Amino acid sequence: MKILISVFTFHPERNGVAHAAYVHAKFLISLGHEVCVYTAGNCMEGKCLNGINIMYFNIKGSGSIIKPIVGEIEKYINMVETNCFDVIFSYCWQTWNTGLIPRLNNFRGKIVLVSHGISVNTWFDFKSLVHSISWTLYKKNEIKNIYSKVNDVIYLSDIKDFDRFYDALVMPQHVSKWVIRNPVVPYINENKEYSKQIEILCIGAFSRLKNEKFLIKALLDRRFENISLRMYGNLHSSYYASLIKLIKKNEIDFNKRNINIVTYSGDTDEQIEKAYVKADVFVSTSETECQPMVILDAMRFSVPFLSKKVGSVPEFSGGFVYTSLQELQENLLYLIRNRDVRVEMGKAGFEYIRKNHSYTNYAKINSALLDRLAVDND
Repeated sequence: MKILISVFTFHPERNGVAHAAYVHAKFLISLGHEVCVYTAGNCMEGKCLNGINIMYFNIKGSGSIIKPIVGEIEKYINMVETNCFDVIFSYCWQTWNTGLIPRLNNFRGKIVLVSHGISVNTWFDFKSLVHSISWTLYKKNEIKNIYSKVNDVIYLSDIKDFDRFYDALVMPQHVSKWVIRNPVVPYINENKEYSKQIEILCIGAFSRLKNEKFLIKALLDRRFENISLRMYGNLHSSYYASLIKLIKKNEIDFNKRNINIVTYSGDTDEQIEKAYVKADVFVSTSETECQPMVILDAMRFSVPFLSKKVGSVPEFSGGFVYTSLQELQENLLYLIRNRDVRVEMGKAGFEYIRKNHSYTNYAKINSALLDRLAVDND
C-alpha cells in the first residue's frame, strides 16, 4: 500500500512522538509498503531517509481560536488529496495535521488517528487551567468533526478517563479501536556495578510541565545523603535558570550531605543509554503524561522508577507512583535503603515491558490493522 504518516514532528527531532512515528515508518517499510512522511519544517526540498520519503511544510498551529492553523495549508491538503495514498496515519490530537483532517474532502483512502492522549481537560496550575479552558470549543466541536472522518484509532492503552484518555471515553461507535503500546527493546545488564553513592536519573525538558524542581525540593529532606543526581533537559529554558537558582541556594546543605547534582543537555542516545545503565533509580516528576518513553526506557534497563500518578504509568510494574511530596520522599528513601527491593522491582519492570511492549506484539497488532485496511481498500 501507499501510506502517508502525517506528523507535526519527526526524526531526528528528539521527543516521544517523533520517535514513535519514525519507528512506525521503519516498520511499514520493512513490510514492503511505500511510505511518505509529511511534517513541519522550513526545508524547501524533501529528502529520503532509510527508504522513507519526507516532505516538509511551512505550517504550524497558531494558538488562535479564529485562525488556529497558519502556513502552507492549501499546499498540504492538495498534496494529500492528489498523491493517491491508500492510508493516512495522522499523529496526535491538538496538532495542525490532525486539525486539517475535516478539510480532506476529496481524500478517498482510509484515515487512522494515532492518539498519544489528549489534554483538553488537563491542568495542574493556574496557567494550565487557562490553557485547558481555551480548548473548550475544540472539545465541544473539533473532536467530533475529526472523529467523523476517521476510520480507526490507535490508542496507547485501554484506559478511559476524563484526563489524558478522554478521547477514548468519547470515541464514537463507527470508529474501530486498536491498542498498540510503544515498543521497546529490553537491555540485559548482567554486570551492573553498584557504588556507595546512589545514582538517581531524571530525564525531561527542564520545564514547569516536567516539574524537575519538585525532585530538588524532595531532596531537601535531611534524611537523603550520598546521592548523585543526573538531570537531562534543555539548558536554555527560563525554567532551567530557576532550577539552577534553587540548587545553588541549597548547595552548602547538599555538599554537607554529599549530594551531587549535575545537569546535562544535547547528549547522544549512546550517552543517555550509559546513564540508564549506571542508574539505581529513575525519577519522573512530570505533571502530566500519556505513556512516557523515559519510564519505559528505565524499565527496559531494569531500573526501578518513581513517577507522579499520571497517564498509563499506574499500569506499569517495577516502580512506585506518588501523589504528594511526602510520598515521593518516602518511596525514594525506601528504594535507596533497600538494594534487594531495587533489584526485584527492576526485574518486574523488565518483565512487564518484555510482555507488554515487545516489538513482537507491536508487529502483530499493526499487521492485523494493515490487513484490515488493505481489505477495506480493495
